[in-house]
Amino acid sequence: MASKPKRAKSKKAAVPVSLPQPPSGVMPQLNINWTGPSEAREIKKAKPETSKYYLEDGTIISVKPVVTDVLRALKQYNQFGQPLYFVTLTFSLNTDAPKALHMPHAKAVTKSNKKKK
Repeated sequence: MASKPKRAKSKKAAVPVSLPQPPSGVMPQLNINWTGPSEAREIKKAKPETSKYYLEDGTIISVKPVVTDVLRALKQYNQFGQPLYFVTLTFSLNTDAPKALHMPHAKAVTKSNKKKK
């Protein structure tokens, strides 16, 4: 059985020292106006990373987020005073299962099959 891949060490994000904290055990009530005024924000640069999940049956599932739209709500803020953003996203999903799990007698489309036609 193949050994599990090692996880990369995650980088910790710097947190501002002056970040206000809500009282212990209390989450402030946010009144979010989902249909209120907002401004579209242009995505200038993106670096979506693929996450891979290795299943016990040998299948590898790859998931990659795809952000399609970002809006900043006007005059709305989170509990820390940061601007509120609405993000529309989907994801790209790919599976790589062992041959033993494939449908019997199925003729899969592969790169080599495409070239022959």
